[in-house]
Amino acid sequence: MPYHKSLQTKSILSFLIVIAPLIFLTFYINFSGMKATRLQTAQSTQNLLTLYTEQISRYLTEAEDYLINIVATNSDLLTLSIIPFEHVDYKLAKASLQETIRNDMAFMGIVRYMFMYNRTNGDFLLIDKDTRDSTLEEEYKSLAKHWRLNIHERNWQLHRMNGELMLVKINQFDPDILIGMSLPVRNMMVPLHLLDLGVSGSAYIMDDTGVPVTPSTLTSPQEGELRELLVGLQRGSFELAGDHGDEGMLAVVEPIEKAGLRLGIVMAEANFLKPLHELQQALYIIPFAAIIVLLLYILMMRRLLFKPILSLVRGIRDMLKGNFNVKVEEKGSGELIFLTYNFNKMVSQIENLKIDLYEEQLRTNQAELKQLQMQINPHFYMNTLNIINSYAALREYEPIEELAMLLADYCRFTMRANLDPISLCSELNHIRNYLHIQKMRFEAKLTFSIDADEETLNFPILPLTVQPFVENAIIHGFKGGSHALDIRVTSAIQMDGEKKLIELTVRDNGPGFKKDVLHSIREGRLEADSSTHLGIWNVSQRTKVKYGGKGTITYGNGEHGGAVVILRLPFLAE
Repeated sequence: MPYHKSLQTKSILSFLIVIAPLIFLTFYINFSGMKATRLQTAQSTQNLLTLYTEQISRYLTEAEDYLINIVATNSDLLTLSIIPFEHVDYKLAKASLQETIRNDMAFMGIVRYMFMYNRTNGDFLLIDKDTRDSTLEEEYKSLAKHWRLNIHERNWQLHRMNGELMLVKINQFDPDILIGMSLPVRNMMVPLHLLDLGVSGSAYIMDDTGVPVTPSTLTSPQEGELRELLVGLQRGSFELAGDHGDEGMLAVVEPIEKAGLRLGIVMAEANFLKPLHELQQALYIIPFAAIIVLLLYILMMRRLLFKPILSLVRGIRDMLKGNFNVKVEEKGSGELIFLTYNFNKMVSQIENLKIDLYEEQLRTNQAELKQLQMQINPHFYMNTLNIINSYAALREYEPIEELAMLLADYCRFTMRANLDPISLCSELNHIRNYLHIQKMRFEAKLTFSIDADEETLNFPILPLTVQPFVENAIIHGFKGGSHALDIRVTSAIQMDGEKKLIELTVRDNGPGFKKDVLHSIREGRLEADSSTHLGIWNVSQRTKVKYGGKGTITYGNGEHGGAVVILRLPFLAE
């Protein structure tokens, strides 16, 4: 036996076929889990930043609306723009404006400072939500003093005031009065500082080019890589390479549209992929463990299964060569010992048993064929003799002579029929003699026709293959009523692929097969002791024995009534 077809080889391959996909699947699931975790983390962080930047934009929009509203509706600004600085109404209007703004700032979220600058007299007003800082007052005054309206500039601009980065918005009431507000950029980061981003993670703000304006944990190469990735993009999540073999970083960026800034969060992948990385390290041990388990599996199976089976295979080979004195050693598991014991016992008897079975099968087949051919309905002879007796009583000698000749030919065919095939022509002549005898008995109540293709006449078939079905039609066909019984026998050549078959059809116009009888015939439940359908059983058994399943018999009823039997038989030489 080729080694690649041995049980040992197939067992090892089966083990590998089961284990290898599991190992691959385990690695695949881990890598997929890392990818899915990275994607889910990026998505959830992106969603968080989106919500927070929308909140910041909402605060900035509210602040802008407040500036627009105060410029449009506050009468104190109008007073400050038209009344001289020394006038008492100027001072009252300034105090009123300060009080109004201070009260309104309590409801303005992240806005920290508001200021007013009068270019005509240089008067400046700074309102701090918390405390007053004279240093900041001078810086804001300088900013307002040098401010010029530029429609191309953004509404909110970044300025550093006393070392702190501020976001500033200025509106012009008229050519002389400016009013603005500012907020510390660090105040915008307070909620994000509460996130656990790990040691190397951070949240920061960058300008529209991607340059950080607040501290971040990114290295210079990573900042440059992120700026390149952001070209043409406003938002997204990006994977940044680590430095010197360190873990990579995940960066998530979301724009703050109102301010022209971007809010970013960076975190090390190791911070959220640590459990999966630890699992991946453990997975590298699995292939080596699988090899060790495979070696132990081979050693164990070789001792318990492969060697005993190999001994049994050698014994079978010796037996197939004709050596029935083989003795296989009984060893291995209990099942293999039982199998080996019974094999040894079987070998000691198989030679004589094989010869006996073969001879018995031959004798059985021969006896069955002879018995089936000799089973003939005796009622036909008695009916024929009664007809002859009737004609004799009437002294009609011509019908007697014809019947005698037909019956003689019929009996000659029956007694001459043996195990050898005959031509279809001989079988049809025998059927014609039989139907002539029945015609003389039933006269006008019976009509028949035999239509055979000339090509089929020399086709070899077993004797009495078709005649039992014609006889069955005579026996049961007259139960359908008073009309004449018509029997038609046809033969034709059919092709089954490249093989030639003969198709024999026996059809009548009688009552046909009953449903229960037809079901029994198709299921093969008719027995030989059922005299009513003995002929059908005979032909079925003979066809099965002689043709070995290549011949088929189909039973049914015609569309307009009557029984239909179709035999499809191959050449006996096939």
